[in-house]
Amino acid sequence: MQRKPITIWGEHVPDIAIVDLGLPTKTVSR
Repeated sequence: MQRKPITIWGEHVPDIAIVDLGLPTKTVSR
């Protein structure tokens, strides 16, 4: 089980990408 942050669109992106984009994200257990 890995917890990966995903964007509102549901695309799996690395933490760095999220911080860089600064988009609203949700953490889900995968």
